[in-house]
Amino acid sequence: MKKQVLSVCAAVASVVAFASAVESSNTFGVIKIDAGETNASRDVFISVPWIGVGNAESAQTIDGKSLVLASQLNVGDLLLVYGGGSTTGKFGAWAVNSSHEWEAATVSDESATWETGDNDGLNRGSGVVVRTAQRYIYVYGQYSATESALTIANASGWAYTLIGTGFAKDYDLNNTDQVTWTGTIDKEDYIVTALGTQYTRNSANTAWQKPDGTTTDVQVSANLTVKKPNYTTVGVTLPQGRGGWYAHKGNAELSVTFKNYTPAE
Repeated sequence: MKKQVLSVCAAVASVVAFASAVESSNTFGVIKIDAGETNASRDVFISVPWIGVGNAESAQTIDGKSLVLASQLNVGDLLLVYGGGSTTGKFGAWAVNSSHEWEAATVSDESATWETGDNDGLNRGSGVVVRTAQRYIYVYGQYSATESALTIANASGWAYTLIGTGFAKDYDLNNTDQVTWTGTIDKEDYIVTALGTQYTRNSANTAWQKPDGTTTDVQVSANLTVKKPNYTTVGVTLPQGRGGWYAHKGNAELSVTFKNYTPAE
C-alpha cells in the first residue's frame, strides 16, 4: 500500500494506511496528526478525509465520534462540529469522558455556544475542530475515491461552513480541473483558512484572490498616502488536509466538489 503525507492545519500528518488505488470499498485508513507542541488547549482544524467504516460508496458521510479517536485524547477534550446539534447553525459538541469515549456535551464560552451533539453525518470535504492540548490526534475511517459535493450554507445575511479537502491532495480553488463550484458565489464571499489567510473574490467576481505580499502607494489627499495591498489569483489553494471557514452571503444555493484528480509529477 502506498504511503502519502497529509498535512492538517499547520501540522504534519503521516498516513498509516491510505490507498491511491482502491480495489474494494473496505480500505481503511488511520492518520496520525501532529498538531505541534503546546502547553494549553487550542482548537485544531481537521479536514474530513474518510467515510464511515462499512459505509457504501453512496453514503459519503462519517460521524465525528467515529472519525476522531477519543482513546488517544485527554479527558475533557472537545470535538466541535459546526451545524451539528439540534439547531442548524450552531456547534454540536462532544467531550472525552473518563472511559476515554465521546459523550454528548453542552459548552458555552465568549465566542459561541455549543449544543449537545447529535450524531449528524459529516460529508467528506467538510471539517471539524478538536479542542485539545494533546500533540497527536488520530483520525480513522474508510477510504473512498468517490467525489461528493459539499453544500455551502446560505441565509438571508451571512452563513458559515467549515470546509476542507476530501482527498490527500492540494486544491487550487480557481482550477476547474480540481474544483467545481456549483451555484452562485456572492462577490462578498470569503474564505478564512486554518492558517489565517483570507481569500476574497476579485473585482469581476470571476476568481478567488489572496494578498501577494506587496503594496501600492495610493494618494488619498494632498498630504496623505496609504499603502494598498495587491492581490493575485495564482496559488489560491487549500493544501491537502487543511481547510477553513467559508463565509457565504445571501440565500443563493452553492456547493463545492473537490475532484479526485491526478496531481502532476
